[in-house]
Amino acid sequence: MNIRHSLGNLVTAFRAFLFGGTNDENGIWVGNFGALELVAREGDQAPGLVSGVVFADPGSEFSGFMTPLLNGAGDVAFQAKVTGPSVGSSNEVGIWIGRPSHSSGLTLVARSGDAAPGTESGVVFSSFDTSSGSLVLNGSGKIAFRAMVTGPGIDSSNDTGIWLGDNTGLSLVAREGAAAPGTMSGVVFKTLSAPILNNADEI
Repeated sequence: MNIRHSLGNLVTAFRAFLFGGTNDENGIWVGNFGALELVAREGDQAPGLVSGVVFADPGSEFSGFMTPLLNGAGDVAFQAKVTGPSVGSSNEVGIWIGRPSHSSGLTLVARSGDAAPGTESGVVFSSFDTSSGSLVLNGSGKIAFRAMVTGPGIDSSNDTGIWLGDNTGLSLVAREGAAAPGTMSGVVFKTLSAPILNNADEI
């Protein structure tokens, strides 16, 4: 079990495995004592994807769900694997954000294989960093994350970026190989750390 707290309203979000009478043994819950709500579960339809694409069971590389993030407003963000029609190794991971008790529910924000906003035509997300702190959520419901891309003109010098956004869209903030603002001409970002995001939506 992995837990993320939001002390402002005494709510917690966590990932857990189940035992007994079910094959759908991995999920994410949010709430407090006596009032837990299921956010997503292995085998459930994955919001934003075609019918039949569901959250995958834990694989050998990492669990089907990564540890969720939670803010004081009740927004939850998490990364997960999916399986189903037309899903393969190039498009099996996504990032969702939402408020389970809200009418809008969960929204797919990014998926491997999809166009990476702010990049050249044909460039897509290849993977999302799974290290601790590489996906962050602030108090206003914005997320930031570090991801890798692939496509025309992409190599090891420009294949990593940081994106900022919410359930309405994403913007590219920085990318390896791009000019580093405030430096002399020709100086570019070589590597990018995991992002830090404040409640003013500043990275």
